[in-house]
Amino acid sequence: MTVLLTGATGLFGPYIAAALQARGCDTALAGLSAAAGDTHRADLTDEAQARALVDDVGPSMIIHAAALTNVDLCERDPALAERVNRGTTATLARLADEGGTRLVFISTDSVFDGTRGEYRESDEPRPLNVYARTKLEAESEVTRVGGLAVRMNFFGRNPRGAGLAEWLIRELGAGKEITGFADVVFSPLECSAAAELLVALAHTEAAGVLHLGAADAASKLAFALLVADAFGFERALVRPGRLSDGSLDAARPLNTSLVSDRAAGLLERALPTVADGVASLSRDAG
Repeated sequence: MTVLLTGATGLFGPYIAAALQARGCDTALAGLSAAAGDTHRADLTDEAQARALVDDVGPSMIIHAAALTNVDLCERDPALAERVNRGTTATLARLADEGGTRLVFISTDSVFDGTRGEYRESDEPRPLNVYARTKLEAESEVTRVGGLAVRMNFFGRNPRGAGLAEWLIRELGAGKEITGFADVVFSPLECSAAAELLVALAHTEAAGVLHLGAADAASKLAFALLVADAFGFERALVRPGRLSDGSLDAARPLNTSLVSDRAAGLLERALPTVADGVASLSRDAG
């Protein structure tokens, strides 16, 4: 099977690529960065470039992980967010439909307003910001052609220092105090486990919208303390706070925890907990 992976040089992309390789897939990597020597450089907002890429690779599956994930930038430049998050997905959905290609899309838990948490696929999305709205619109493009949109939240190590876990490790490792939001709750997976689970789901016949999260949930404060403990940092460096303490351009949902029973059933396995993921992160770092 030939798989085209977009967003191959982002935070999650390298983990997906490794999971595909472990499964024996012939994988073509695509991204704007030249960080990987074998990466196809393509601007997916340009339909001609997107079509040329798909024609060149001839994939039987596309995993679309490329996105504009900077929530505040999306809020400041909604046209760019629309072009990158919805527009590229609409193009790939059209190309997948034309070629009879399976399309798997990485969506987000942020499509919900966060008023209660423990969201199931049947719950109504109510995005609070431009980023979430454009990802929800992208989901519709995918499901319209029979693809699979997977709502997720993940954390992992990144050479560019991007992502929550990397930031915590860098700041706490330098002895700096950080604020952990006690009122923000999520159910993230560690990237290597998330990628392996995602690739397994991609090889099922699942279609529509699917939630893929940890078996439990944690506040951002609790998550920061888990990281501090796992990496041997001082817990006293983690100060409790609230989302309202932050200076953010875009509104954020407070509780985006997901119920992932359907995914666990399809995979026929229990999903890892948040603490499992942090422990895995620290083992890999060692």
